[in-house]
Amino acid sequence: MHHDPQTHPFHVIGVDIGGGKIALGAVSSAGEVTASQQYPTGPERPAEAVIDDLTARIRKMTEEVPFEVDGLGVGVCGQVVMSSGVVRQSPNLPNWDDVPLRQRLEAALGLPVTVANDMKVIALGQWQYSSERAVDDLVVVFVGTGVGGGVIANGQMLLGRDDHAGEVGHATIMVDGRECRCGNLGCLEAYVGGWAIAERAREAAEGDPREGAKLLALAGGNLENITAETVADANREDDDLARRIVEETGHYLGAGMVGVVNGFNPSRLILGGGVLDGIPELLESVEAHVQRYALRACTTDLEVILAEFGAEAGILGGAALAMQTLPNARSRSGELDA
Repeated sequence: MHHDPQTHPFHVIGVDIGGGKIALGAVSSAGEVTASQQYPTGPERPAEAVIDDLTARIRKMTEEVPFEVDGLGVGVCGQVVMSSGVVRQSPNLPNWDDVPLRQRLEAALGLPVTVANDMKVIALGQWQYSSERAVDDLVVVFVGTGVGGGVIANGQMLLGRDDHAGEVGHATIMVDGRECRCGNLGCLEAYVGGWAIAERAREAAEGDPREGAKLLALAGGNLENITAETVADANREDDDLARRIVEETGHYLGAGMVGVVNGFNPSRLILGGGVLDGIPELLESVEAHVQRYALRACTTDLEVILAEFGAEAGILGGAALAMQTLPNARSRSGELDA
């Protein structure tokens, strides 16, 4: 039985499956997270084991929330065919090739389930639940280990033919540039992703051990232990090398975002992810770069802001996805969805 959220409160469950952790939460029809939990994914585990564990946790959560649970929305880090709910592949979940996630969850839980790429899901949540003024055209870019993007165009998720649109991390910003994990050269991710910042920092510290002394010390004297987090820590301590790496990263990310702003003409560009959490001044670098170099027609009234909801961004996104696909669900605009 589906309800009009205006008169009958109900819950949906939002799930965010990442390479490192899984977050799930119950979200009321009023948009409140009433229960949530987070736990390690165990990326080396077989997909079956991860799904079994997840269904047990979801079942327990559905029993504990005060209202009926009407559906489930899931974001997964990787390539997902939304129409079938199959996870094609994921660089961070090596055992997840062609996993029929929606089918498995629906069979186990008896609830309608929708599955999509995690960044599309997060973008939907930022659109649906934003505390900012309502806009219907936005791009969300998260810079963590990798770089992912999601686009809302005219109030709709931009999907592309096989639901893979929005992979802005794999736009080329440097012809014949650094090697990316996707197999291409010069991708944005190969310059600003957490793994790439770490790689660039290691090279710099190795090239000039005196300049790299602070980074090396923070990494326990082992070059291989330098991570993006090491760079963020050294930057907070005003280390010259770390500051230079951060400035270069802002320059590269800004260049990538010029292409995004010109290509999609959003009202709002939303940045988030672990790298932004550790180096928040990147937001300012991007905003300055975009205002200076993007087409003036595309920067008029453009807002560049940090993502909302912190660790709950994926949960609220999953909830927005579930709400959108329920019969009689009301979208942010208050109109009935088809």
